[in-house]
Amino acid sequence: MDRRSFFKKTSLIGLGVLTSHFTVWSKSIFSWDNPIHNIPEQKDIDKQWLASLHQRGEKIAYRKSKNELRYIGMPVGGLHTGTVYIGGDGRLWLWQIFNTAYDGEREGIEPKNVQWNNGKELATVRPRDGAAYIEPAIADNLRSIEQGFAISVAVGGKQVVKELRENHWDEIVFEPTYPTCRVTYSSANFPVEVVLTAYSPFIPLDQDNSSLPLTTLHLELRNKINTPVEVSLTGWMENGVFKGRKDLNAVCKISRLLDKAGVKVLNYSCEQIPDSALQAGDYGTMAFTCLDPQAWVHTKLEHWPVTPHSLQSDHNDSVVDFADLQVGAYTVKRVIKPTETSRISYAISWHFNNPHPKLKAHLKDAQNGYWYGAKFNDASAVIDYYLAHRQKLDGETLAWQQTWNDSTLPHWFMDRTFVNIGTLATANTMRFASGRFWGWEGIGACAGTCTHVWQYGQSMGRIFPDIERNLREVTDLGVGFQPETGAIIFRAEYEKDPPSMGRLVLSFVFIGIIR
Repeated sequence: MDRRSFFKKTSLIGLGVLTSHFTVWSKSIFSWDNPIHNIPEQKDIDKQWLASLHQRGEKIAYRKSKNELRYIGMPVGGLHTGTVYIGGDGRLWLWQIFNTAYDGEREGIEPKNVQWNNGKELATVRPRDGAAYIEPAIADNLRSIEQGFAISVAVGGKQVVKELRENHWDEIVFEPTYPTCRVTYSSANFPVEVVLTAYSPFIPLDQDNSSLPLTTLHLELRNKINTPVEVSLTGWMENGVFKGRKDLNAVCKISRLLDKAGVKVLNYSCEQIPDSALQAGDYGTMAFTCLDPQAWVHTKLEHWPVTPHSLQSDHNDSVVDFADLQVGAYTVKRVIKPTETSRISYAISWHFNNPHPKLKAHLKDAQNGYWYGAKFNDASAVIDYYLAHRQKLDGETLAWQQTWNDSTLPHWFMDRTFVNIGTLATANTMRFASGRFWGWEGIGACAGTCTHVWQYGQSMGRIFPDIERNLREVTDLGVGFQPETGAIIFRAEYEKDPPSMGRLVLSFVFIGIIR
């Protein structure tokens, strides 16, 4: 086919697609002639407010005192390693790392239908249709694994313990600067201010080092008074392997203490596992450590609430019945001089290398698990890698965050321009051991890295071009390409035909290639 004929045919396809979609649009409740259309033509936007959008403004911050922390959930795990959120008060939630999402079975971060008045009737809205926008998920409802920090300080002759959670402090301020966040805790009658910075290594142009199943938590303890303060800080983390199971009573939970480059690491696993569970998505390991070599280790906390000043160190591996709670912890004790700051870091990792069985049945690339599963033997190996490369991983992550936000552009603009790249650090995307990148339209909803979603994105190709190239070469021009017709199947293995919008987009892609 000559070039003129190609343009003519692709233009007709494009016009046909646009016509069909505008026909649908004309019937929508959002069309201009719909009697219940609720977007006014004259919006009467305040000119002063509009002008304010061009100003640098104040750094974005959400405050307890304004009741703004409830719905915060920022991804703090690596790319394609599942979802781990940090909440507004600094506690981790939404541990969607156990390969539970599958199309039609579990959709979204909270699989629930909600009722919504759409202007005409009370309609049922599914997760894939926007249930989470109508009723946003709340961290307290989805905090499935026991994790947190507590700080103990002598005040007025007695020990005062505060956990890093919303109801223990006068004020908490959450500052989002993805891929990092900063949470500040303060109380008028407490001599120490705490600042928590959390992130997973995130280095643009370096997909591998940005794809670690790892969350790092860095705390700064600031003495606010004019006398030295003796502080005890405890960080804890539960063994979450097979969390919530009711069918594994004979299984034992294991917490083993390992030595990694002079740092003690708790490696969590389970033993006496039946064969039926060895291929389950929640079969794997987790690991937890404090990066201070002098930290006191507790392989199994026995008392709640946690009292850091009274905990005793132990160095014995912990083995408990499956029904028991197994929580390991590290305590660091410091004396902080007036106006000084003491820094303590922790890290959490996970390793669950069994994709959902239906995904494995449908996708050849899913058979051998994930990229991170092929790179690391277990969760403790992830910690080992982080310790060996910490200077680069932390340094380049923080350098990127500072570089991106060192701008004269408005804070709100910089935040909104970049924040959606965090989708790659959720259970919405996967990177298989074969190297193939794959994604849902939404977590657990609509499979196949479809063209009418993944071809519209811009940031991925600029921040991680390797991923974008993989999507074009392995999916669009690989498993999704039909050489006999030239068609690109928009869901690859999940469909037989290219969609209307996919054809439209791809026609322009090919025109660009020809030119």
